[in-house]
Amino acid sequence: MDRFDLQDADILSLENGEWFAFDHFQGKTYANPADFEGWYWQACFPGCLPDGDPMGPFSSESEAMDDASVAVDQ
Repeated sequence: MDRFDLQDADILSLENGEWFAFDHFQGKTYANPADFEGWYWQACFPGCLPDGDPMGPFSSESEAMDDASVAVDQ
């Protein structure tokens, strides 16, 4: 996901040229989009909503897939 995908997913928002992230504990905080950009994976059962938060970011799709595979095996 890049910063615009993250904005579309309501993870980041751009307000007056500043990026913000919403944290359920701290509220809205300044954010560096580079800290959020990358590959993610999220567990869910077919036909169901995802269970838990997305895992990541990872620097490549293969790193995200490897991490997801390890999590499933546990």
